[in-house]
Amino acid sequence: TELKADLAIANTNDDDKLELALDDASRWIDEMTGWRFYTTSSDESRYYTAQRGEKLDVAEGIVSLTSLACDQDGDRVYEETWAATDYYLTPFNAALESKPYTAIERTPTGDYWFSPYAKGVKLVGKFGYGATAPKSIKDACLLKAQQLFMRRTQMPFGIMQASATGQLVMKVPQDADILSIISRYVRSIN
Repeated sequence: TELKADLAIANTNDDDKLELALDDASRWIDEMTGWRFYTTSSDESRYYTAQRGEKLDVAEGIVSLTSLACDQDGDRVYEETWAATDYYLTPFNAALESKPYTAIERTPTGDYWFSPYAKGVKLVGKFGYGATAPKSIKDACLLKAQQLFMRRTQMPFGIMQASATGQLVMKVPQDADILSIISRYVRSIN
């Protein structure tokens, strides 16, 4: 609805193309930043290999955690289910700042340690950057979707430019404003 309003489209003729443009723009932003700016409506199960017994890094981000269990003997049976008092989601103030939790740390009084086995940790919950995308990401997505829709309907071959050899080449410029908006969300990989 917002994309149609931005493009002053009142009919439903191009709804499929608009939906495709939004999906493509969303996945492009996810790929460019290294985050998934959506979460699922139901819990997902994900498996991890801990590098340390006291901390588990969760690169894709945690929105909410329903359960945490570990396989302590490598048989893929998750016999140790942790209580909420056994761990902290970190950074501690992530939710207050509308950011995801990116690690789980064992509490000093916790009963368990993260398993070192491949797929030794099973998390059940919602994953991604947050339950809703930040407003600036939503705005960038709308701008990118407008570009994609316009390219499909009004400039299907992009912008043509003559090369030094006289051949025509297609140029697909990246919008500096969109890149600027999403740049503050680009995840640095250590």
